Amino acid sequence: MIGRSRWTGYALLAPALVAVGFLIMYPLYLVVATSFRQGKTLNVLRLSELPFGLANYRTMLASEATWHSVWVTIAYLIGSIGPAFLIGLGTALLLNRAFPGRRWLRSLILLPWAVPGVIVSIVFLWLLDGSFGVVNAMLRSPTSPFVPVALLDDDPRKSRLRIAGVAVRGTRRVLADVVRTERASTVLIAIPSAEGTAMAMAINEVTIVP
Repeated sequence: MIGRSRWTGYALLAPALVAVGFLIMYPLYLVVATSFRQGKTLNVLRLSELPFGLANYRTMLASEATWHSVWVTIAYLIGSIGPAFLIGLGTALLLNRAFPGRRWLRSLILLPWAVPGVIVSIVFLWLLDGSFGVVNAMLRSPTSPFVPVALLDDDPRKSRLRIAGVAVRGTRRVLADVVRTERASTVLIAIPSAEGTAMAMAINEVTIVP
């Protein structure tokens, strides 16, 4: 009976072990295997064609930035874990004593644990977003000589939208009209998927604007 119950437990744990192996162990193996690939390539499918070696690790260990990061990490761990442990221990000892309102205070302290990590991560992504994040907006220099006045996008679904507070005025076909209307002094063209002819036409439209 004991042996059968043990195998039953293993069988019930098997799906979780397979999921952990697929979601954690296999990506970890890929990261470690990729770190031994020597050379550079932007094509992920060609990583397996690169030769094995220790060149990446030799470069990393010989870099001053690596050891600087190591010492910064150690200092951060000591400076954060130590005080956090002392504060947590003191708080636990305090809440273990009997005093008026202890139950309410315990509930308030447990509230942050009830907030899902995903929501916290999304909030920080919004705060630190490079386009409309509050933190980046506060850090952005107010003396910048460039002020965005309009955006253009060939996707008709983005028409009349506002991205980071800037209106999408239409497709690149109205580029010359927008430059003339807004009296823009600088045009930033970023079309990674456009061919050379399309880029040349866009630049030509801006050039001939009176």
